[in-house]
Amino acid sequence: MLVNRLGWRLVLCLGLLGCGDASHGPSGVEGTVLVDSQPAPKGTVICFQHQTAPSENFTVVVEDEGNYKFRRPPGVSIEPGNYVVVVRPLNRTTTTGDHGLPIDVPIPGAPQSYGRYSNADESDLHVELAEGAVQPFDIQISTMATAGSR
Repeated sequence: MLVNRLGWRLVLCLGLLGCGDASHGPSGVEGTVLVDSQPAPKGTVICFQHQTAPSENFTVVVEDEGNYKFRRPPGVSIEPGNYVVVVRPLNRTTTTGDHGLPIDVPIPGAPQSYGRYSNADESDLHVELAEGAVQPFDIQISTMATAGSR
């Protein structure tokens, strides 16, 4: 009987140890996106892709006034390290067609891409995300062919 009680206590203690948040990595990233010195439009998409582990990535959408904020969800791990940053314009929207079904339509006048900043292989935007920290990272891009940078 004593062995049985000790066994259950051991199982209970080990089970409680497993209930903690096993997540690790950066807590998040936040900042402002400027395109040609103007706040990026709401809906602009920012993709963060780990430079040495491309499957480690996350995406955030720009809110009002070019601001964005990403926080790591509880229980999710994100690898610390150097991330290449890609910025993609909002250039399509969903509306309801004549038959009541959703259809994807282009937004008139919206850019199709921000050139090299919209391509992970060409973007020179990088940020180092450290363990546990919320990293501030402002992004400034130019759509001019010869200009650009962070």
